[in-house]
Amino acid sequence: GLTTGEWSFHVSAPGHEDQTRSITLAPGNGPLEFVLSAQGKIRGRVVDAEGLAVAGADVFVETRWDGEQHDTDREGRFEMSVPSGAILVRARLAGAGISDPVSIVVTSGEALEGIVLTLGTAARLEGRVLDASGKPAPGVSVHVQTGWNNTTTGTDGTFVLEGLAPGTTRIFASDIEGHGQVETAVELIRGQTSTTELRFVARDPVRVRGRATLAGKPYTGSLGFYGMAAWGHAECDREGRFTVELDRPGTWNCWRREDDEPHTLHAMKVVIPDVDEHELTLDLDALRPVESLDELR
Repeated sequence: GLTTGEWSFHVSAPGHEDQTRSITLAPGNGPLEFVLSAQGKIRGRVVDAEGLAVAGADVFVETRWDGEQHDTDREGRFEMSVPSGAILVRARLAGAGISDPVSIVVTSGEALEGIVLTLGTAARLEGRVLDASGKPAPGVSVHVQTGWNNTTTGTDGTFVLEGLAPGTTRIFASDIEGHGQVETAVELIRGQTSTTELRFVARDPVRVRGRATLAGKPYTGSLGFYGMAAWGHAECDREGRFTVELDRPGTWNCWRREDDEPHTLHAMKVVIPDVDEHELTLDLDALRPVESLDELR
């Protein structure tokens, strides 16, 4: 069983909003109860430039941390559950193109009808990934900030991504073999091929130990760290203490999710000095809302 003390519980169910709560467990506590709000629903059609139905197109939400993806039926229709609030919806089909985003506001428990997504010519990206010494980096995962486009570099470090949404976006390259992650911004143009190059930076790790408090009490949940295209994750114990290894010194964003706002991050900047180990004290009351990852860059 669980020991006494403060715990963070995350509950999710299909078609419902996620809920995260911090609860202090003590002898004699009754059963825990979580009341989940229903998500909203959206219904509509995907068509081509001539207004004809497009079957098998992917419909996705690109402005949530955890969007759902759904395929259209033979008549181009779709129905999907989505978190409430303001969202951007797109559709895409390999070889047929991608739609412009449609901005909508969804209400919990209600259905929004009549959404029409029109496919247009997509953008294409060719690129190359280099390691920290400037040599080609094979087998590296490359993905786009929006949507689910991803691929892996070849033996010469090159990659191609197709079916991309036009506009300015960020491209990420990650490698589990020790290079870490690197990113760059690219301008994608409908019907054209753009090019880019990404190069990893050598790791200079700093082991960070610290203690986090919230409302004057030890914080016992998860902490995320993001900086210079690298990520870190830490779990705080019952005394709020944590340990994390960050890729390099510099300015990092420390963030957490609010219990009553699971789709919104709260973050603040912390400076990590160029040392082997660093002690960090975090007052999480200083965190501020962050609506998108772009605000962490």
